[in-house]
Amino acid sequence: MGDEAANAAHHRIAGPAFGEFVPVTASEADTVTVPDGFTVDVVAPWGMPLRGTGPGWRADGGNTAAEQARQVGSHHHGVRFFPLADRRGLLVSTATAP
Repeated sequence: MGDEAANAAHHRIAGPAFGEFVPVTASEADTVTVPDGFTVDVVAPWGMPLRGTGPGWRADGGNTAAEQARQVGSHHHGVRFFPLADRRGLLVSTATAP
């Protein structure tokens, strides 16, 4: 999977109420597909620094364990952003072990 596709796999979906959509056809394409009326946005891609001063993601997979501890990990899903007052919000993500 290419860098762009890997990052696109970590997304949020916005659109009609959940359950009010026509399912997409299963595919082996290296892409993210959502039902008509929905959109996909990358919110927290693998390797993104958790803080502005954190280490960046290395495309060669060469980040150390210490660097990865300060980055968004892989295998996360269900990323949701809950807006709060004053331009602040809470980003919630669940993860599964590989």
